[in-house]
Formats: sequence, structure tokens, C-alpha cells
Amino acid sequence: MIIILEPLLRELCEMVEGQQESEAVEELNKEINDLNEQRLILSQVMRKGYMDSALFYEKNNDIGLRLLDCKRRKALLHSKRPGIKEIASTERLIRLLQDEGGLLEEFRDDLFNLMVKEIHITKEREIVFYIQNGLTFIEKEGGKADAVAYSNRI
Repeated sequence: MIIILEPLLRELCEMVEGQQESEAVEELNKEINDLNEQRLILSQVMRKGYMDSALFYEKNNDIGLRLLDCKRRKALLHSKRPGIKEIASTERLIRLLQDEGGLLEEFRDDLFNLMVKEIHITKEREIVFYIQNGLTFIEKEGGKADAVAYSNRI
């Protein structure tokens, strides 16, 4: 497991450290700035009495809705980025395995419970392990081959 977790940790750290705002986020920032500027100009025009209040409220609400949508899309883009939580969780799993000496010779119930968040069994007879750091491992059930391998070990 350490063989998988250490490269994953390096990649997560590189992604977080080197996070440049994507083109989509930059575009949203530009649109948010433009909408804020439009709102400011609209307010100035209204204060000077050059615009009917009904038209002002209609335009102001339209700009407000567009601003809200842009901010929501920007937050969604940011939430898809790997973060500190995943890095800390991966580091914790690596330390946990290193404290146990790396490769385990036998199953340890306590260690398993610390590492695995939940397990699902699919209709396709796959066992899906959801690890604490967000990784997912899928093990396909081998049917008779698993039973034969088990009986040969006994």
C-alpha cells in the first residue's frame, strides 16, 4: 500500500503547490469583475436620475443573478481541486503503515478499520474498498478460483 500512497502523495503536493488558476477560473474572475463594474455604473446612473427605478431593479437583479452564477461555478471549480485534506489523510495512512513496519504478514483488524472508510459489493461481484484518503480500490471476486486458492493454502 505504501508503494501506491507515496507517489500519490507526491502528485497531490505538486498539484496543490503548483495550482495555477485554470483558464476557466480566470475567465470567471474576469466576468465577475465586469459584472461588478456594470453594477457600479448602473448604480451611478440611477443616482443621477438618468434611469427609471423599475428598469434599474430589473437590470440590477439580472446582474446579481449572473454574479451569483459565476461565483457558484468558480466555487465548484475550486472544490474539484485536490486539497490539504487529501494530503493530510494520505500522510496519516503512510505513517500508519510505516509504524507497522511496511508489509504486514497477517490481517490486522484494527489497522484495517483505521484505513478503510467503507466497503461496497457491486452487482458485478466486485468488492470496492473506499480508503480514508479518498482512494478507491476494486477487487474482482474470483468465484471458484478464489475457493481453490484458499483451500490450497489450508
